[in-house]
Amino acid sequence: MLVSNETVLLDALLNRSSLADEIGHHLDRLGQSYLLVGPPGSGKLQAMKAMAKAVLCPDRGCGTCGVCRGVEQEIHPDCSIIQRSGAYLSVDEARIAVSLASRSPAVASKRVIILPEAHLFERAAPALLKSIEEATSTTLFLLSAESLPESLAPLISRCVRIDVPPPTSEQIVNFLLGMGFERERADRSDALASGRLDRAWLLAKSDEALSALELWSTTLDRLVKDPVSLAILAGELENTLPRSPKTKRRPHKRTDPGLSNSDGVASRPLGRSEELAIVREERRQRADLLRAGLEQILQRIVFCGAHEGWPAGATRSATEAVLRASSALRRNANEAVLIRALIFELAGLELSPVVPE
Repeated sequence: MLVSNETVLLDALLNRSSLADEIGHHLDRLGQSYLLVGPPGSGKLQAMKAMAKAVLCPDRGCGTCGVCRGVEQEIHPDCSIIQRSGAYLSVDEARIAVSLASRSPAVASKRVIILPEAHLFERAAPALLKSIEEATSTTLFLLSAESLPESLAPLISRCVRIDVPPPTSEQIVNFLLGMGFERERADRSDALASGRLDRAWLLAKSDEALSALELWSTTLDRLVKDPVSLAILAGELENTLPRSPKTKRRPHKRTDPGLSNSDGVASRPLGRSEELAIVREERRQRADLLRAGLEQILQRIVFCGAHEGWPAGATRSATEAVLRASSALRRNANEAVLIRALIFELAGLELSPVVPE
């Protein structure tokens, strides 16, 4: 039977009792590999981290100890999150997971390897398959996916599937309230999150991110015919993005809860692999904020086309412009050029919010 604090941790992180109950059931009969399936932002990574905390923490997931903090901060020595650096997980990145799976745990009884976005593994899948098939009792694989391509059938068949449905607006707000945020901030974050739990969590934690998306949501209302004003608007939108990791100084030390002192935390030098992980995370945050901003513009276009009498042709052209920008983002386009091109293209359309010079 699950101890009470584990159930509380899962409920707090997921705020969906049925999902927490299912994960708790599997924790009582832990297998070797699991695949969490659900739409973007449904909370799959939070769920995998919750499982890792429950497995590695001596108190089965207290949420406050050095182990749980290490998992949350992605620096625990026995919990590794392998994130893709490009459009797909590379074979070399998959080999990192294979190498980790061959090692004994450093400080815990198990080593947890988290692999998000399995639907983007493609060529890397064969490199992972054998490791997952031959995983020892001390290794736990946790994968997630938005879809299940047929090409990944051999890999998928080796995993126990857990479905993660998208959260409702009420669940997102309650999740944020449960994490200590005020109602007004929870509501603002939910309104801008487009139904994504991960995005709502980021917005609630960051004043900068929340202000950034609120600015993006007003983009169409600020379109004018004056090129200088449009350039200023494009610059403001670009400045909402986190600084590029190439120009940001790296910290020399990080805390590692796996190497604890009397306070539960000790410092150690930041390794090269951890530096690369930080760079990848910053790039993902930058791309996700830009993608979220494009979604705000698209939602406004759809709403105005349906409820404010925008011309059908202009609405369609505006929608296509935003979708092209989103597609270009997936190909690692120049963000500043992408934003400027989109703003000037939208301003050239005969949309109701556009005012004459």
